[in-house]
Amino acid sequence: MDHGVEVTDTLLTFGPFEFNPTRQSLLRDGKAVRIGGRDLDLLTAFVERAGEVVSKDELIQKVWPGIFVEDVNLRVHVAELRKVLGHGVDGERFINTVAGRGYCFVAQVGRRYATGAADTSVDAIDVVHNLPTPLTRAIGREQAVLLIGAQLTQRRFVTIVGPGGIGKTTVALAVAGNLVGAYTRGVCFVDLGPLADHRLVASALASALGVGLNTEDPLPGFLTYLRNKSMLIVFDNCEHVVESAAVLAEGILKGAPGVHLIATSREPLRAEGEWLFRLPSLIVPPRSAGMSAVDALAFPAVQLFVERATAALDTFELNDANAATVCQICRRLDGIPLAIELAAALINLFGVEEFATRLADCFSILTAGRRTAFPRHQTLRATFDWSHGLLSEAERIAFRRLAVMAGRFTMDAAIAVAADATIAPSRVLETMAGLVGKSLVATDVGGKTIQYRLFETTRAYAAEKLAESGDAEPVARRYAAYFRDLMRRGEAEWKVQPGAGWLGTYGSNLDDVRAAIDWAFAPGGDPSIGFDLTAASAQLWFELSLMSEYRERVERALQHLPAITELEAGVEMRLQAALGHALWYSAEKWSATDAAAMERAFARALALAEQVGDTLVQLQALWGLWAVRRGRGEYRTALAVAKRYEVIAREVGDPRFIILGDRILALTHHYLGKQTLARRLVERVSSQTGRSKPSSNTDLQVDSRIAMPTLLARIQWIQGFPDQALASAREAIDAAEEADHWFSVCYALYTAACPLSLWLADLEMTRNYLGVLADRGAGNPGVDTFRGCYMLILRLRQGSEDESLIASFLEPRMDLSNTSEIAALQSAPAMPVPMPEAEPADALWSLPEVLRVDAELVLWHGAPNAAEVAEAKLLRSLELARQQSALSWELRSATSLARLWRRVGRLAEAHDLLAATSDRFTEGFDTNDVVKARQLLAEWS
Repeated sequence: MDHGVEVTDTLLTFGPFEFNPTRQSLLRDGKAVRIGGRDLDLLTAFVERAGEVVSKDELIQKVWPGIFVEDVNLRVHVAELRKVLGHGVDGERFINTVAGRGYCFVAQVGRRYATGAADTSVDAIDVVHNLPTPLTRAIGREQAVLLIGAQLTQRRFVTIVGPGGIGKTTVALAVAGNLVGAYTRGVCFVDLGPLADHRLVASALASALGVGLNTEDPLPGFLTYLRNKSMLIVFDNCEHVVESAAVLAEGILKGAPGVHLIATSREPLRAEGEWLFRLPSLIVPPRSAGMSAVDALAFPAVQLFVERATAALDTFELNDANAATVCQICRRLDGIPLAIELAAALINLFGVEEFATRLADCFSILTAGRRTAFPRHQTLRATFDWSHGLLSEAERIAFRRLAVMAGRFTMDAAIAVAADATIAPSRVLETMAGLVGKSLVATDVGGKTIQYRLFETTRAYAAEKLAESGDAEPVARRYAAYFRDLMRRGEAEWKVQPGAGWLGTYGSNLDDVRAAIDWAFAPGGDPSIGFDLTAASAQLWFELSLMSEYRERVERALQHLPAITELEAGVEMRLQAALGHALWYSAEKWSATDAAAMERAFARALALAEQVGDTLVQLQALWGLWAVRRGRGEYRTALAVAKRYEVIAREVGDPRFIILGDRILALTHHYLGKQTLARRLVERVSSQTGRSKPSSNTDLQVDSRIAMPTLLARIQWIQGFPDQALASAREAIDAAEEADHWFSVCYALYTAACPLSLWLADLEMTRNYLGVLADRGAGNPGVDTFRGCYMLILRLRQGSEDESLIASFLEPRMDLSNTSEIAALQSAPAMPVPMPEAEPADALWSLPEVLRVDAELVLWHGAPNAAEVAEAKLLRSLELARQQSALSWELRSATSLARLWRRVGRLAEAHDLLAATSDRFTEGFDTNDVVKARQLLAEWS
């Protein structure tokens, strides 16, 4: 035995770098560089043939031996390697592309040798380490390996903790392999997995070290051997012998200062001096449509799947067609390497698409592990069986009951679900600590409250155990009741203090609310819990903009009503009100069918609310009935409902409802043409809400500090204050942007900014606003409809004289009840210039303008007695505009009538009418209508 042998490594140097091909480590100026496994393989290929042109095919065969990959994968990794090396920074160049041939490593490569004499003491061992040779790469673990290595040098003892199959051993071996040269006596690997008895831990260490063992008290003998040595010991698979491993590790740590320790375990050893590294899953792609193969390969979970799938089926190829399904598989398997490897091994049997459909039964199909692996790693079920066998009885009970949790959950939720006569709440606290420690329950400490979750595969295993236990029904009942009570509490908190924090508290419960509702209305469930939960969770669905789904769930709940004879009227009342709101916010287009369904729901809710004396639901229902009538353009009947709302709101005395009452009255009076009264109400609301920052999280969907300047901009323009109107519209948009509420931005744009820009004839401004509307509201049917209307009018305004007349005809007739029909004209054949009806539509707020445009159309068509008919319409338009205090409409009508009078020789009357009207403007002198009027006056003078 030669104890004086030297261990020699060849180090390759280039630029500021030192590369050790044997240990696969890269240093820059003496500091470790983070670099991926593929990139290391690529670097090795380059430096071995520095100065030569290496073809793409040669590189692919070197880095992906036996695997078919696209050229794009090579380009991606070359780009990554260049980035790591700093290619091009400060003039440094390393890898050049040789067009049509491949790549060339152009940096000068030097060689030097690192030597270190081996320990020559009588009890020295012959080898530097006994680490198993890894047969596969540690994909996606580069950062973890670096972090653990850095932590180990400072802390001496690091335990890598994680659930079964997460890759703890793989990472531990990679860390140890990197650090072999850092210890004069190298690394000793001790696999505790095969041990059936915790008393054999000391024997396993002695065998790995090659020393004798004192069976009565082995620790002193170990310390005698290790005391003056520099060594890294790796204890692998400690969870089933955790107490003995902890005692031994702690003793070595105290008695052998040159020894560092790595342990891997599904739970901490809880030894003195231990530092934990919780190994996360491999990063999986997010849920996004249309992910390409190149994008998917950026994620380690997909890289692992592709490498193992290619090994199982050499014709497998990740492409754009199957990338989304592979991403879905990796997400379903929570990025757990063992599960992904087992899945990839079955691609030759099922193919990607079929395998994804079978994944719900993951424990039956994920059984293709390596024959040489330990039994617990050969199937996914065996992995969980191993962990489950280490649990106490109380931990097993709590674990299986947590299977009902669909998403993240709090400790309160765990206690509510798991505790009963067999396991007290205090015991659940203890078992949760054990389950977290054993890596069966994951924790999220990022928020104010610690939350817990089960991986999907873990949850599936727990669900099997729950079904076998026979207590699935009472657990599901407690689960549904807990989330019913939670949503009731959230409903009460929202009424007192709505705000962004509310969604942060309750938003994460959506998946559990869904699951609880599904159980309640399924056979064997409890519909009474389902009714309460569906009604109480309304605000959650609205805040998450899931109105269509919520509408379906409310309708499903109401279908169960006839079978529940003892149901209180209050529950149906709340469901009907919720249905009305869900219909309102989920309707893609305003239709008579939607309007009728909303009206029925709100009317029923109102009748029940009056029956039980619930004034708050009365207000909700009245708002809904007002909204239906407003949507139909029935403003006179809408006003009656709004007045009724105002009376009840003032009886309730809550400022929120009083403000909302004034808001709907203001909007209704505006559309009825009562601009002075509408403006007074707007100013009253604005004085009550003040100038504080608007909220994006409100019952009203659009905060008063956004809605009121939006409405005020319309009123101000109509009343003849165009400069003020423009300022109010900008104030509304700024407030909506400040609130960062996309719908509020769109509301301010399509309600005020877009029509105002058209009234001002600033078509460039219109185009800009429509661009913002397309950006912020794309995909929302209601927003798209309004945008379609304005795009049509803008196009017509820029067209011929005939088209401009059509635009003038459509614009004042735009209303919520007919926007879909107007927007549809974009794709319709060219429409003729319309002939006005004998009696114009009841467009009350714009009736003066409707009459004026009708008069112009009569003159354009040249009908018999056209001048007389047009004059009558214009005189009526002037009269209505004056009654409505609509100076801007009045100026337009005065301009049209003055032109008509001048054509028939009544020049003095024309001049006096137009002068008297334009002189009443106190601002907006550079706006289109005022400029035109003054030009006419100048010509006629």
